[in-house]
Amino acid sequence: MAAMINAKPEYRGEAKVWEALERLLPHGIVAYNNHEINGREYDFCLLIEDMGVLVIEVKGWRADKITVRGVDEIVVEGYEKPQRSPKK
Repeated sequence: MAAMINAKPEYRGEAKVWEALERLLPHGIVAYNNHEINGREYDFCLLIEDMGVLVIEVKGWRADKITVRGVDEIVVEGYEKPQRSPKK
């Protein structure tokens, strides 16, 4: 079981990923969530012994509810404004 350093997130999509990571990852992996670095927040950062670091961005959007208009304009049904790309 991975070492989950922070509390379970409140957002449903992130909470599901948190639960899966806690349940499925082996001992020796350390998982942090929702920290800010240089003004940007990551959802999960896994420290994997003898391998490196894995950063995970979670989106709870369903594919049939989004339209990508450009590299930094994602329209999500139910959201008032277009969303920014998580890649930036």
